[in-house]
Amino acid sequence: MHTVYGPQATAHSIAQQHAAAIAQELSPDAVAGPVSDCRVGGEAAAVLGVSGDINSGAGTANGKFFWIYVVHNDLLFEVILAGTGGIGNQAIQDSLGMIGSLTWTF
Repeated sequence: MHTVYGPQATAHSIAQQHAAAIAQELSPDAVAGPVSDCRVGGEAAAVLGVSGDINSGAGTANGKFFWIYVVHNDLLFEVILAGTGGIGNQAIQDSLGMIGSLTWTF
């Protein structure tokens, strides 16, 4: 996902706005975590996580998802993690490390 916001928006305000809407968009049991300010390439950024159950058409949970949203330079990026046995903390930390190691050239 790649969404462009207005130039006056801050990373934190974009993340807050997205967190407020995301739970209703994904699934009834989705929970958005708190927005955390951070730095990417020395510039202001923000990150938040959203978690919930992956439901089949019959409404039964058959897995878990964890979505990581990173806001940097007025853009919203998404990393999707999903698993039938849940999502481990190591997978989340590895994903955050991957995002932090990217060279941002825009």
